[in-house]
Amino acid sequence: ASGAVVAVDWAKRSLCWGYSYERDAAPNYGRRQIVFSRTPPDTSGPTWPFSAAVIADGCVVLTPPDSHSLHCLDLLTGKLKWAPISREEKLTGALFVACIHEGKIFVVCKDGLKTVNLNDGSVKDLTDVQYKGILPSGRGVFSAPHYYLPLSSSELLKIDLNTQKIAERLETDRPLGNLIIHDVDLVSLSADALSTYYLRDPLKKRIAERLTANAADGWALARQGEILFQEGNTEEAIVSMRKARAQLPEDEGVRNSLLKLLLSAIKQDYAKNAAVTSEIEQLIDQPSERAEFLRVCAPGLASAGATKDAFDAYLSLAYALRAARNSAQNEDLYEDLNRQWRVRTDRWLE
Repeated sequence: ASGAVVAVDWAKRSLCWGYSYERDAAPNYGRRQIVFSRTPPDTSGPTWPFSAAVIADGCVVLTPPDSHSLHCLDLLTGKLKWAPISREEKLTGALFVACIHEGKIFVVCKDGLKTVNLNDGSVKDLTDVQYKGILPSGRGVFSAPHYYLPLSSSELLKIDLNTQKIAERLETDRPLGNLIIHDVDLVSLSADALSTYYLRDPLKKRIAERLTANAADGWALARQGEILFQEGNTEEAIVSMRKARAQLPEDEGVRNSLLKLLLSAIKQDYAKNAAVTSEIEQLIDQPSERAEFLRVCAPGLASAGATKDAFDAYLSLAYALRAARNSAQNEDLYEDLNRQWRVRTDRWLE
């Protein structure tokens, strides 16, 4: 942030080149809060809220914290490839450079992605990669040919950089932070937590290998059930998770996953899946789980015409919610209605 960038050859212990640029503003490090902030990054100013050099395809792409512009230099000579591009004009709302792929710089902005051509610096809006009204919640990660971008709406965008379209929108249990990939794991670091998630495609390959070696591999069966559920195959997911439960009866994670799948089944179609209620009863271990079970059963019974049973379930739910609150040391319990709204459980009952 001194108006200059240098390249050093560590092997020769010598300076390769230097590049100086006009400083447009004093760097405000307090604004660069996309990493550990609970609030969305400030994109109102002309300078970059986050800056880091990106090197690829023989180029060095710079977004200095004291400059309004994106600079692209030749890696060997340090000379500009084309005139710097102003963040105030062609890159309005830009947050950071995501990556360089197939001759294009992909820039994450507050409403969507833009590309900058490495050859001539021309800028293009990616109309198929938009998320207006939602902000990125951290820096994504590049795994060719995809870029994974976390959003504040508890979503993870899997963007195909070849087609320049969103390949998949994945729901997450919370807004993710800065991401890295290790083996089959996606690691997220946010202001609240350090968490890991499986990447589906490499995980599928590992599952197939383990089930080929041992068809009763509990870990592989559990992961297979999770993937099937995510893909919308609830019935097959339940079958796989039951097999995992048989192999790993003491595994709390498998118990929780099977309970979640069975609750989802009766929530989707109570009349069709009512028979699994007895299995759910055996899996319930916490007051909050019983409350969730009754919350799902009550409207299902009502829709099936079992009015008295539904009324009894609602009464039991009221007692279960009280027990759940007591077990949570009198803290208010909340029900997630969707990715953006929550409601207190006692208010839901009313």
